[in-house]
Amino acid sequence: MLKIEFAIGEDNFDNLYPGYIDPLFPYLPTGSVLIDKGDNFAPGIPELDLIDNARIINGQVDLGAYENTDQEWVSTSITEEEPNDSSNEAYNFELNYRTGFLFLGALNDVSDTADYYRFTTNNTSGLLSIYLCNSPDNCQQPFYIGDEIYIELLDDQGVIINSTYSEQTNNNEHVFNITPVHGEVYDVRVKAKDTAGADFNYKLVITD
Repeated sequence: MLKIEFAIGEDNFDNLYPGYIDPLFPYLPTGSVLIDKGDNFAPGIPELDLIDNARIINGQVDLGAYENTDQEWVSTSITEEEPNDSSNEAYNFELNYRTGFLFLGALNDVSDTADYYRFTTNNTSGLLSIYLCNSPDNCQQPFYIGDEIYIELLDDQGVIINSTYSEQTNNNEHVFNITPVHGEVYDVRVKAKDTAGADFNYKLVITD
C-alpha cells in the first residue's frame, strides 16, 4: 500500500463543519467557514452555481457547488463634487452584489447642465435599477416625474443606451432597469432640461 505523508496547513478546513442547512442541499449559510475561501482563478469556474446564483459574490468564490447569497444590502451616500461635467471627470465606482449608491447633486440649465457617474459591475444579481428620487428627502415610489432634469445611460464610447428624456412628456417616472455586462464601463448622466436658471437638487440611485 502506498502511503503519502503531507502536512495540513493552517488554511486547511479539515475537521471544520461547513454548516450546511440540509445535507441533501449543501447550501452555505451565513457564517460558514467556506464562504469566500475559494480560488477565483481555478480552472473551469462557471458563471453560475448549481441553482443559477452568481458563482462569485462579494468578490470571492465560495468553496463548494453553491454560493452564499445571504448578504445584507449596503448603501453608500455621496455628495457630488464639481467638476464632473464629462465622462473624464465622472465619479468612478464599482457596483457589487446587494450594493447601492445614492448621489446628492444639483444642476441648472445655464451653468451646470450635466453630472456624470461612471461605474463597472462585479457579481451583481444581474439586474440594476437606476432612478431619480421624487426629492432628495423622498425615495419612495412614485419616483421623480418632473421635467426639470432627466437621466441617461451611456456606454464607454458615449453612445446612449437608455434615456428618460422622451418619457417626460408622458409624465412617466425617471427610472430604468438594465442587465449590465460584468466588467464593462457605463456612464450615468444626469442632465438639466428646464430648471428656469435655478439650481435643482436631486438624488440619483444606482442599485443592484
